Amino acid sequence: MKKKIWIIAASICIVVGCIAAGAVAASVGFDFTAFSTSQNEKKTYTVEASFASIDIRTTECNIILLPSQKDTCEIVCTESDKITHTVSVEDDTLKIVRQDMRKWYERIGVFYSLSDFEIKIYLPRSEYTTLRAKSVSGDIVVPDTFTFQEADLSTTSGSISFKASTKTALTGKSVSGDIDVKNIAGGTADLITTSGEIDLTDSLADAINLQTTSGDISLENTAAEKKFFIKSTSGEVSLESCDGGEITIKTTSGDVKGSLRSEKQFVTHTTSGDVRVQDSANAAEICTVNTTSGDIRISIK
Repeated sequence: MKKKIWIIAASICIVVGCIAAGAVAASVGFDFTAFSTSQNEKKTYTVEASFASIDIRTTECNIILLPSQKDTCEIVCTESDKITHTVSVEDDTLKIVRQDMRKWYERIGVFYSLSDFEIKIYLPRSEYTTLRAKSVSGDIVVPDTFTFQEADLSTTSGSISFKASTKTALTGKSVSGDIDVKNIAGGTADLITTSGEIDLTDSLADAINLQTTSGDISLENTAAEKKFFIKSTSGEVSLESCDGGEITIKTTSGDVKGSLRSEKQFVTHTTSGDVRVQDSANAAEICTVNTTSGDIRISIK
């Protein structure tokens, strides 16, 4: 009997506690970050030393590159008393690393608002050797005012917008974020995402590799002189004025449609979809398209 009374009493306490917690949360509009004592602020780091490469490592922050109006590099970071950054130049490389001193329970999203956390890098030059940028939930944004020999970008849930020119290699990886790229000027391009979309425009490379699971792939005015590989499971593949020495497109339930610049020998396979292509038996280059339930419609312009 006593055990039953204690259970009832404990249940009442839990209910009362939930009601009280709900009332307090409602009083601040369910903005749980109001209970945090941490204050965010902008901090500026000035880099006087020259560098040829850039390496950025962060977690939740957006990474944004911008042209500087000065002769020096400035990095503007969002920080708090427990989230800071180290900025240094080592081996001709600008290194920006996020330092996180939070306890494990402080990393729970309801206690921290990270929507405004970002790293803005103002660069004095337009051309650099290497760019490496890594974030977990933040976006990566690089405008068309820059040129890199190679770039390696990765984020988990953030998106990638890369409009700068690359000459040797570009790698872009995301899980649920979109990837938007243009201005590739040579070398290789590997763009891979799971549920995000891939957009590639105004680019010319030796080899291009594009892969997504459920996202669409859209290409415009883009060519690969050697190999052009595209793979999507349920996403649609759209080509507008594209070309490649050897084109391979694989999709399961997505349609493949668009236009190519030069004649091709088409090797197509679909189970339940329609096929409409402008085949040329005398063409030297081959375009292979395999889909299960999607349509295949490609014209030559």
